[in-house]
Amino acid sequence: MCDKAWKHCTESSDKINTAFVWATVTSGSFYTQAAHLTSLMDIPTKSANKFRRDEKKLGSVWFEHLTEEIKTAGEQERSIAIQKGHVSSDGVPFIIVYVDGGRLKRSYGHNFDSSSGMACIIGKETKKCLYLGVRNKYCYNIMRGETRI
Repeated sequence: MCDKAWKHCTESSDKINTAFVWATVTSGSFYTQAAHLTSLMDIPTKSANKFRRDEKKLGSVWFEHLTEEIKTAGEQERSIAIQKGHVSSDGVPFIIVYVDGGRLKRSYGHNFDSSSGMACIIGKETKKCLYLGVRNKYCYNIMRGETRI
């Protein structure tokens, strides 16, 4: 009747953008793949800089949460060890852990192996992560080169 239209969004755009970045990262994709997918669905995509900014914020949140979870799991493993009497003669509790790690090794005869690797330590009693390490050989080589100069 009055030829006017109003747009009212009940969902926070920041919440939607964070969910978009979260979904992209956890699915193993990057900005380019996510932008391609949304463009195919005719949905406007946030800029690459904004995506990276949100990805960095999300990484900080994940790191803080992971650190807290690892600390809590370590305390739980320690208390279980004390309850079971797994204490050294010096009074230090000891725990049993599972260790695993890996890196991508291509099998088809080319020398394009992954420069990254990871390792984790899992507590036997709680089955929770006590340590998670990710290393990148490329970054190590840069650091090594800088210290030689």
